[in-house]
Amino acid sequence: MNEFLVSPLVEQQLPSFVRDEYPTFIKFIEKYYEWMEQSGNVIDTSNAIRNAQDIDLSNDFYIELIKREFLPFFPESVQLDSRKFLKNVNQFYAAKGTPESIKFLFRALFNEDIDISYPKEQILIASDGKWVRPLALRIDTDDSNIFNIEKCLITGQTSKATAIVEKVIRSVDRQLGISYIEVYISNVEKLFSTGETVSATYNDGTVDVTVSGRLIGALSEINIDANNRGLFYNAYDPLTVIQVTLFLLLVD
Repeated sequence: MNEFLVSPLVEQQLPSFVRDEYPTFIKFIEKYYEWMEQSGNVIDTSNAIRNAQDIDLSNDFYIELIKREFLPFFPESVQLDSRKFLKNVNQFYAAKGTPESIKFLFRALFNEDIDISYPKEQILIASDGKWVRPLALRIDTDDSNIFNIEKCLITGQTSKATAIVEKVIRSVDRQLGISYIEVYISNVEKLFSTGETVSATYNDGTVDVTVSGRLIGALSEINIDANNRGLFYNAYDPLTVIQVTLFLLLVD
């Protein structure tokens, strides 16, 4: 809002005979109004009152009064521009206690962006671990490319079962004295069959490479006939396994 000045209008407001015969008087009146328009005098103060409610136009005196009204307990010195700060203080009070209000406070006081963390995020809760029993397939293969099929789809040729390969490692069965490949899997669809061929395809950057191997059986359960539970067997008597069924090897 433009300031209202009276001094430029004085001469035009006086009668023509005064303008013609009393130029000194006109100059006196103009100087008088110019004095009242100076900072702190009547007209200047009147203009200031008209602009007092507009933060962009208000002078520093009224800015301080506004701060006392809306920020009575806030530190006097802030890093942000006072006028810009006053424009946003209402949002600060509306969000008081939230992470946004705390970040705003530090920007206003120190002109710094902060990260907020909560003590509860650092507390170790007993028995809060996420326990997962990984699923793995034991595969017999001499193809060294088997270690490149991570994140690929593995498929059983006979069962048509599928799964996503998470990790491939080489393991050794110390009791049997043999080594084999363990393929850890997820997103299993259907069950794989013992002895079937499984395969997976990956891209080496140029062409697609298919890797295959034979699924090695593992005992998932043994059923014993309640009527023939092994009574009267002698040591080293031959034992016949009637049925072995492979589901999935659970690795702890």
